[in-house]
Amino acid sequence: MFEDSFEIKEVLLRGWQMFRKDIKPFIALSAMFIFGNILIGFLKFLPLNINFLLGLIINGYLILCFTKAALAATDGKRITIDVLKTNILMIAQFAAVSFLFFVGVFLGQHFGTALVFLTFATSALFIPLPFLMIDKKLFIIPAVKESIQMSLKNFISLLLFSLIAFTILFCGAALALVGLAAALPIVVLACAAVYRSISQAPHTSR
Repeated sequence: MFEDSFEIKEVLLRGWQMFRKDIKPFIALSAMFIFGNILIGFLKFLPLNINFLLGLIINGYLILCFTKAALAATDGKRITIDVLKTNILMIAQFAAVSFLFFVGVFLGQHFGTALVFLTFATSALFIPLPFLMIDKKLFIIPAVKESIQMSLKNFISLLLFSLIAFTILFCGAALALVGLAAALPIVVLACAAVYRSISQAPHTSR
């Protein structure tokens, strides 16, 4: 049975408000994400498997940093350079998260409209995943299980949210780097707000 633990308009508005409140660190993280992926594009001379692995590591690290910053903002904490600090184990786990998201995008791009629903459904199921790994300090496999369990209870709302989030990112990308630099943190912050709304974790700062 599906629940309705959040309103899409409310979490998107909250994401926008948090972005405006503390814009500098999120613009910096967006710049890191964008130029990190540009760097990956320039590494095409490397063997494909090495290029792909480096891409997963770079994107995994940036997803990790974005997740930590978004949770801090959602909990009313000041974002500091500490969001960049981590360890090899966490980077490896978030590289795996990056791979899961890559699989969803790959299916959507290479198998046409037949798997568009599957792509968005996969995205919806994994929205809580990175936040669970940071917030509850779960390893990736138990985090995947809990993410799916949480998401299934709110599946319809999360599916619609995924569609709207993709549209925002697409429009941001259409406006080149400046648009994407703003769209990316707003979506990530909205995802953090969704996570707080559907999780049983306390909403107050700890």
